[in-house]
Amino acid sequence: MLEITDANGPTALKKGKYILMFYTDWCPRCAGVLLMLTELEEKYGDKLTFAKIDFDNNPEAREYFGFPGVPAILTIEDGTVTNVWVGISDLRICIEAAEELLGDKYFV
Repeated sequence: MLEITDANGPTALKKGKYILMFYTDWCPRCAGVLLMLTELEEKYGDKLTFAKIDFDNNPEAREYFGFPGVPAILTIEDGTVTNVWVGISDLRICIEAAEELLGDKYFV
């Protein structure tokens, strides 16, 4: 999974399709969401890029994307945020994010 930081920030997400997760080490739900995204990456990593960013340690990126909390998932296509889910409690959101970028044909 690609690690996004203030140093590489949004410029790393300019071309292609991405699922970006904001997480923290202290967030109990973040671990489950990261695990689900890792499983999806194993399956669809050749079609999508999966990335994560530590919410606490990257204030510039947090400000750029304007996020109030974690866990959060963004779908990004060619540098443009296409959807945002914040405060995820249902892991099916991870699949929904992948479906949005890949289309239903991969999930039949």
